[in-house]
Amino acid sequence: MAFIVKFHLHFLWLLLLVVSVIGQNLPKFCRSCPPPNSLNCNYDNIGAFRCQNETDNCYVRNLNGQIDRGCLQEISIDSDRQRCHDPDDLSCLECTGMSCNSALWPTCHVCQESTDPTCRGEQSGVGTFCERYNAPGSCFERIVNGSVERGCRSDMVEDPCGGNEHCRVFEGSASNGHAVREILVSKCVQCRADDLDVDRSCLSGSKGGTSCVGPSDGRCYSRILDGGFLERGCRGNLTLDEVQRCNGTMCGICIGDGCNSGIFPEDRLWCNKCNSGNTSDCKIEVTDASKSVICKIYTEDNMCYSAISSNQTFERGCLSDVSNSSCIEDDNCIQCVGNNCNSISEQSILNYPKCLRCTSDDDGCTEGNITASKCDQPDDSCFMRVKDSVLERNCLSTLSPTDRTKCTTAEDKSCVVCPSRGCNNQRWPICHVCEETTNSTCPLEQSRSGSFCKNHKEQAECFEQFVQGNVQRGCVSDLIPAVDPCVSNGKCKSCTGNDCNKERSDRFQNVACLQCTADETDSDGSCLLGTQVP
Repeated sequence: MAFIVKFHLHFLWLLLLVVSVIGQNLPKFCRSCPPPNSLNCNYDNIGAFRCQNETDNCYVRNLNGQIDRGCLQEISIDSDRQRCHDPDDLSCLECTGMSCNSALWPTCHVCQESTDPTCRGEQSGVGTFCERYNAPGSCFERIVNGSVERGCRSDMVEDPCGGNEHCRVFEGSASNGHAVREILVSKCVQCRADDLDVDRSCLSGSKGGTSCVGPSDGRCYSRILDGGFLERGCRGNLTLDEVQRCNGTMCGICIGDGCNSGIFPEDRLWCNKCNSGNTSDCKIEVTDASKSVICKIYTEDNMCYSAISSNQTFERGCLSDVSNSSCIEDDNCIQCVGNNCNSISEQSILNYPKCLRCTSDDDGCTEGNITASKCDQPDDSCFMRVKDSVLERNCLSTLSPTDRTKCTTAEDKSCVVCPSRGCNNQRWPICHVCEETTNSTCPLEQSRSGSFCKNHKEQAECFEQFVQGNVQRGCVSDLIPAVDPCVSNGKCKSCTGNDCNKERSDRFQNVACLQCTADETDSDGSCLLGTQVP
């Protein structure tokens, strides 16, 4: 066993010796570019050529701005060869392997705006070969004293971006060709108008700008987040998709340091804001701008409010900033539209007009048995009317100007206006309306409900009468003049109450009888003889 191991080790040593001898006798090949491309030798698939000296090494170097490759011994100037031997001199690289000098030499855009005005704009082409080799091919672009500079990272002794926020380093050849705005670091207002914005400087836009962490193309943004909060910042912090969508009322991008200051959006609502719990004059009418604030939560349909809260404190503010929607249905909460419109006093809310707001299609509306609700205007009145056979009760401000004029005309009783809270709860007369000449069932007892009279009358009355032998039923208030017809018609009955004129005609027809006594008052004997007129 020991013999076998010893034999194998001896064989392996002989094999290595043979390979070493063979390797020493192999010809050396290095990559090189023959004329006319010998000084522009920086592309893929460079051919390899045999060196004259089999012990030679290969090289690649930047020779006066051109890339040169080949066998090291072919460099005729001794000092140039020594540069290749020096590992610290990266203007020339020496390597020992077969065809080892295939590395592509990095390029960068190299210029200074102080001597080349075009350096400020976007650069095209492949750039210039760096003086010193760097494997990743790092390039830089920066602004120094307002002037643009571009170059190779490997050619700089120190970090080109050290202490310079307007500087960027890129990996890859010719990677530093951006327009100057893309390397210019902006100063933008960077904040969010949430609970941390105690002094409201972010919300009001008075907060100063600060340098962006990275280049932002000289642009800043302001936008409204999903929750309605305002956010301001640097364009570089937005994704490409966010930048593309930032072009409306809810998001805007601007150019220039601190350009995203000021109020955003410009149509943002202002409301008076205070609480009587900590502000003594909150309850009285606001007559100046001392309590005016910008609403923190942005909504396009925002409103201001004034309210007496459940704990009997009085408060004002922005409806969007209220955590719950109780104000919407609360009669002690008055909402309004417009900047600082919520200047109303607490006493005005207590006296705020309230009316029944319903139609006869709603339960209890016909009888006037529903609770009055607040109107939309502080100087409102109440009304009730019948339109298209439907009774309507509401606040006068809800009507069109034409209908309001009609309602406030004293002679027009088709609409009634009153000034006090809940005053439009009066009964509107309901009567049966028909004529036997056009409706054969009119003399019969009416089983269906009647209809609303066209006009209102405080002492609402219905009537049923015989006119030339035909039955008529209707509303006293709709007659012209609105006078009880039974005063002049013996065959007539008037009544008060809904649907009261529904009886059969023979029940209200008056019978003519002789009404007399044949005594000493019957001087002519007509009562005794029966000749007296009934």
